[in-house]
Amino acid sequence: MRSFMKKACLFLVIVMLLVGTFTVSSSAYEAYETYTFDIDGNIVDSPATYAAGISYDSYSTGLYDGFGMKMTNATDIVSDADGFVYVVEKGDMVNNPGGVVVLDRAYKAVAVISSYTDEYGRPQQLKNPAGVFVTDPALTAEDGDTKEIYVCDTENARIVIFDDNYQYKRTIDRPEHPLLVDKDGKPIPFHPTAIAVDKYGRIFVLNDLDTNGINVLSSEGEFTGYIGASKISGSVWQRILRRFKSKEQLQKETDVIPATYDNITVDENGFIYVCSKFDSQVAEERLGVLKSKDAAKSPVKKLNSSGTEIMNRNGFFDPSGEVTNFEFDLSSIVDIAVGPEGTWSILDTTRSRIYTYSANGELLYAFGGIGDSLGMSREANQARGITYQKTTDESGNVTYVLLMLNTNGTSMQIHPYTPTPYCDTILTALAHENRNEYEDAQEYWQEVKTKNNNFDLAYIGIGKALYSQGKYTEAMEILEKAYETEYYAVAYQETLSDFIAGNLLWILLVVIVLFVLLAKFLGYAKRKNKATALKVGRKSYGEELLFVFHLIFHPFDGFWDLKHEKRGSMRA
Repeated sequence: MRSFMKKACLFLVIVMLLVGTFTVSSSAYEAYETYTFDIDGNIVDSPATYAAGISYDSYSTGLYDGFGMKMTNATDIVSDADGFVYVVEKGDMVNNPGGVVVLDRAYKAVAVISSYTDEYGRPQQLKNPAGVFVTDPALTAEDGDTKEIYVCDTENARIVIFDDNYQYKRTIDRPEHPLLVDKDGKPIPFHPTAIAVDKYGRIFVLNDLDTNGINVLSSEGEFTGYIGASKISGSVWQRILRRFKSKEQLQKETDVIPATYDNITVDENGFIYVCSKFDSQVAEERLGVLKSKDAAKSPVKKLNSSGTEIMNRNGFFDPSGEVTNFEFDLSSIVDIAVGPEGTWSILDTTRSRIYTYSANGELLYAFGGIGDSLGMSREANQARGITYQKTTDESGNVTYVLLMLNTNGTSMQIHPYTPTPYCDTILTALAHENRNEYEDAQEYWQEVKTKNNNFDLAYIGIGKALYSQGKYTEAMEILEKAYETEYYAVAYQETLSDFIAGNLLWILLVVIVLFVLLAKFLGYAKRKNKATALKVGRKSYGEELLFVFHLIFHPFDGFWDLKHEKRGSMRA
């Protein structure tokens, strides 16, 4: 009996040790998978970066009981600097005109922005709003500013602004400007679907009926121009054919038009992030776009205030969602959110999956999915939006909870995702890098590498740290494992410079000796060629080869001799 117990205990110990040697997968935390891609586009499993919490709907938020409202067609979600959450209910054209629901930090409904009285005392009602944006007073230039809530009152063709008490403040109607006309000279309808406001008060509006780009308005609502116009889609052959069509033929085309953006946001520095879906024509070129990282064809862009595309695309593929795992067709990007430490995330509604990238465009992690488990969408194309919610605990520690908005036509759900320790380690490493504290970052990248030794960005972070310490050879060795060419080239240049600096005397001596030997050899060749020129009869192969040097330094005489004196040969 004792022998059996000993064997059983030994077997259990061995099993526990073996289990402990396997990489911790995302399934240890969640039902959905978390992963990245390698250089070939293969999925590489990753530890879980976000843990899903209990989801919230119209009933659990108290919206239905407190305000008698059930959200059935939610379209957008944002969070303000205080952690309050704003959800846009588009409603329908018959019974539910829609509005903006305000939730506190605990996801309890505190207000509904729907009807109001304007400055003329007239009662007004939002009609099928589509987008919302809340300003951060800490980023504005004016002291004493309070947050403002900008709502796209889509079907009423206007933007309505409310104060921090959810009271009406002002309205921006369709701006008048000579540029706001279509190709026939008719005014373009104002149909705002998404909005963002930078720290200077500039307003960026997406109008899904305007294909000329992002509408830029002043803080007073005056149109100042377009930025970020999309390229006309279509295959290469279709674009070639367009060059041979007449003006009348081009005007009749309705199937090939510039794409409009689906969502927009801005970061604290005023840079603009926009996203759009692919159409079927661009989808044919999708794999090539992913590898070429062509910004013009990417569904995700980062623009400066003048509309120039400035996104870093240093990853293996274009930062735009799924790379090769196309079981649900191409990624359809419907929202984009700016996170901590320069990170940003996009939402692929075909998979209900979130992809998060670094400021350099490198994929940090992808997670989420379709299913019945916690944090997952039940069906494809139910995910509508994402946002980062800033939360602060009693000790003053800040955490950014990632929220995903889902709707299925009968109810809405908000899925909160809390970062795991693994995710916190990545963000801490990025924080140190952003402050150029590479040695401190190395410690955290090493910890990330220990938890996930297939994570290329951890190797790159360690390589950068080694480079900053002057350990160029070690940096090259680890950067090579992550296929990082840019920093590898810089480290190689440094090793080459160090080698030259440490061996300059010997290098100079070798160069001098080589020059002396070359001079003596050229002198010998010259004398030999003179003697060979007077030689009668067949020339040796060595003499024919030496004639090459006469040809180089005396081309006119050399080619004359080659032709008429039969110097040289085909073999030489």
